[in-house]
Amino acid sequence: MRHHTLDVSNPESIAVVERMINEFLPLFSSNLFNICADETFDLGKGKNKEKADTLGVGRLYVDFINKIINLVKKHGKRVMMWDDIITKHPEFIDEVPEDVIFLHWDYQANPKEDTVKLISASGHDFYQCPATWVWNQLLPRIRFAHQNILNTVKYGTVYKPVGILNTNWGDYGQINFLSSAIPGLVQGACYSWNPDALHDLTEINTNTAKLYYNDSTGTLLNLITEASDLQLFTFGQYVNYVEGYGQINLDITYDKINSSNQRLNEILSSLVTFLSVVPKDLQIDIYEMMLAVKGIMLFNKLLHVMQVYEGKLSSSLEVNPQELANEFDGWFYEYTKLWRARNRESELHRLRDVFRGLTRRIRSY
Repeated sequence: MRHHTLDVSNPESIAVVERMINEFLPLFSSNLFNICADETFDLGKGKNKEKADTLGVGRLYVDFINKIINLVKKHGKRVMMWDDIITKHPEFIDEVPEDVIFLHWDYQANPKEDTVKLISASGHDFYQCPATWVWNQLLPRIRFAHQNILNTVKYGTVYKPVGILNTNWGDYGQINFLSSAIPGLVQGACYSWNPDALHDLTEINTNTAKLYYNDSTGTLLNLITEASDLQLFTFGQYVNYVEGYGQINLDITYDKINSSNQRLNEILSSLVTFLSVVPKDLQIDIYEMMLAVKGIMLFNKLLHVMQVYEGKLSSSLEVNPQELANEFDGWFYEYTKLWRARNRESELHRLRDVFRGLTRRIRSY
């Protein structure tokens, strides 16, 4: 997303947006149209910096947004948009047409209340939008998702949004499997329906496992939560490092990596038993969970290798880079088969490029 922000000072930009709207909007029957308009990282920089210095970033944003809104309204649709940028420029909220629906998101475990209050006071309809916390990792951050969903819904009971819109998405090709979304989607449904429902994560995991996966022990999703906690180096962290946005954490010791992987291996053995428990159409979820756990163990080992070779950590090398590269090759082959079992090709090629680069990198050490 960085460096892919439209240049609002260029008249051709709105022309491009108009062509996109005219092309895509007729494909959908809904009377609502989400223009998104979030995370405009480069607005007011580069080609439109001079204009921003004169008018201000907020003015650039709201003027361009209103042009898009007018284009959508020509088609008789009602506009929805994310609110993360407009809340940074609250003086311009009143310039957004009152029939626009704001989508309020804050994915922290403890989201801020002041921006919800601000949007509510504007008089616009809005949705509270928590997240399943699946992006850029092989298993979701279930504890983060639980806290985020619970607190987002809690603010909803105070500030009266139209409803809850639970978000589920991925970046960099979307490494996360479909099954990884289940815990957060169930939590979102549960708390949206009844904000005063059960708030204990272990218990809601237990109930979900019993009701959704036919797991009489209720342990499946608690095992997945534990496995999620043992992700020491994620796919997203690797990509960010390679792209120049992240650092290698040198504080995680090899003993921590090794003990985490030992526990992950135990969890993997437990997951196998659920193949004979879950309904047949959900067996693929278990296979996805198992492959995710295997992948986490590989990324944990990758952290150690990169600590030594990239971070120049003065430590003995406990993992053979060549063997690790071979393991990643085999793992991604299995990943590709699982992906294709219930997904179209989509951006699988992007993931393939990442893993080819990853194994080349390891083999160069």
